[in-house]
Amino acid sequence: MPTNLQIKCVETLARLGEHGMEVSRATGWDRAPGEPDAFLTDTEGRAWLVKLWDGDSVQPRLFDDGAAAQGSAMPLEEMIEKLSRWRDEKGGDAASRPALLILAPSLEDEAFREGHRFATGSQAVRVLGHRACAKAARMAEAIVSDETSNGRFDRETLNRWRATAVPEVRIEAPAHLERRRKLRPESKPAAPLLLDYDQERCARLDLEPVIELDELAANFRVRLVTGVAGCGKTLLLLHRAALLMRHFPKAKVLLVSHNRPLIADLERRLKRWRRTERGRIECRTFLQWLRSVTPPRGKGDLLYGSDTRDWIENHRRVNSEAATFAPIENYSATWLAEEIAWMFDHGHFGEAYLGVERRGRGVALQESQRRAVLALATAYREYLRGHELSDWSEWPLAALESWETRTVAPPQYDHILIDEAQFFAPVWFDLLRRVLRSGGHLFLCADPTQGFLKRRQSWAKLGIDVRNRSHRLERPYRSTRAILEFAERFYRGRLPDDDEPLE
Repeated sequence: MPTNLQIKCVETLARLGEHGMEVSRATGWDRAPGEPDAFLTDTEGRAWLVKLWDGDSVQPRLFDDGAAAQGSAMPLEEMIEKLSRWRDEKGGDAASRPALLILAPSLEDEAFREGHRFATGSQAVRVLGHRACAKAARMAEAIVSDETSNGRFDRETLNRWRATAVPEVRIEAPAHLERRRKLRPESKPAAPLLLDYDQERCARLDLEPVIELDELAANFRVRLVTGVAGCGKTLLLLHRAALLMRHFPKAKVLLVSHNRPLIADLERRLKRWRRTERGRIECRTFLQWLRSVTPPRGKGDLLYGSDTRDWIENHRRVNSEAATFAPIENYSATWLAEEIAWMFDHGHFGEAYLGVERRGRGVALQESQRRAVLALATAYREYLRGHELSDWSEWPLAALESWETRTVAPPQYDHILIDEAQFFAPVWFDLLRRVLRSGGHLFLCADPTQGFLKRRQSWAKLGIDVRNRSHRLERPYRSTRAILEFAERFYRGRLPDDDEPLE
């Protein structure tokens, strides 16, 4: 297990982005002595292979054998030699190789407090001691002044070294691109496809240990990543799933979305990317998953909105003299079917419907009208139960009710990942929260311009607290920045002025 000083050092390393540097770090603490723990670049195109060293002295201790010298750590010189050998084996001449950087948060030697060159063999390596590793500003200043790194690399060279040092940031090329890449000559191989630095940071949120357990408990419960279409949210979720498989091998993980083509693509990528580990992740649409744990009534066939509309029209004819439905006689069967579906999707069936805010429905209802709609919905549910039927909206609500009465015991998961979360009905979130183990992790990806977020409904209304736990991906990959900015101005210009801001 890492020490508190090592954890603090990694946290400091992650904050170098605030000082004009970019960091990719391999998740976990099981890297071999000769492999780098991180890859670091600055704005000038310089690069470093970073290794974390847990020794507390560069001098062997009196009466210690070689294994115990410099604390319990490998001797610094030996570790540098292994790291240098790893770098040399990865190819390129000396001018195209990144410099080496050693972070030694336990090293209190006065000469290394601010950073010092450590000479070994024919090379000098920058070593940062305790003081330089404690603050991001100090670490950045010490790195910038590193005279052992004089090379300036182009973007392609930087990407190759980043992919080599931190393989988990690699992206599997789509099939049509992979065919093109294979046609390139061996002397000019295609540059690797990588997560950008923002995507990488979001993918590993909360997967690093923290010093304060209270902080871990507070931050690990839920994370939200937003961004426009094409910014890499689904790709980020896929890498998140792979990291969970690697670092929590016994954890039970559920990855859900709202449509079959997306899930089929995620399953294909997981299968090709992590063949031996695919079984640890359950990857389904939400309704596929719900059918596996709480099937709908009867034979499992579900009624559609048109079937609900037909039932309403027939029920009106049969009960045309009933005063109960008089307040809503002017509303169409189609609108009433949508209102009932909204009621089921939001879990507001019963007396709660009479006072709930119906944001996004477009038509205000008086109390007498709400009671009439509720009576109609009650009669509709009695019809479904009596004929062993379910519809797409009523079935999840019935499943939630059966869980609450403990007639069905749902499975439990350690991690739940949701893609396209803006299309999930509130009752779906209620169901998923009930299968998340205590202390588990809910990770959401959503587009704030679509689904219920487009209608200006907030996460707080769904019972999901994302304050200070949301992150936004800004870079689009399906369109140019100019087109995206125009679309955003157009979209925001059509929003009501008095609506609350979206996260």
